[in-house]
Amino acid sequence: MITMREAKKDDIFDIYWLSNDPSIREASLASENILLDTHIKWFLNKIIDPDIIFLLFFEEKKLISQIRFELKNVDLAEVSISIDHEYRNRGIGKELLTQAIEFASKRWKLKTIKAVIKKENERSKRFFIKFGFNYYSQEKINNFECDIYIFAL
Repeated sequence: MITMREAKKDDIFDIYWLSNDPSIREASLASENILLDTHIKWFLNKIIDPDIIFLLFFEEKKLISQIRFELKNVDLAEVSISIDHEYRNRGIGKELLTQAIEFASKRWKLKTIKAVIKKENERSKRFFIKFGFNYYSQEKINNFECDIYIFAL
């Protein structure tokens, strides 16, 4: 059974290991490995930021995914998803994102969710399109060409 909860301070190292997975780093807009000191500062700031919802998903006690929303304006949030490599291609992403969106929508009055995806990340684009996101635009972010997808609630 998969359970969901908000991230807390004790999760700092589990998130560190998940975030440094090579395929997750490759898909990220900051592709270099994350130093522990940098991660600690980043993580502690994220879990107390009122404009962040940081959700974790577990199977038993094993962290299998994180989904994070960052409020960009009163009704728009940007989503970030990482799934442990052992749990990819199992069809659970849609279920996890659905739960996460329901949670975020109860806290904030969202109308739109935005996903920023590196242009070459075809797997993520297919996932978001299949979920119901629509292509919106292109942007250059951190020297990466990115496609922007939006999901209307």
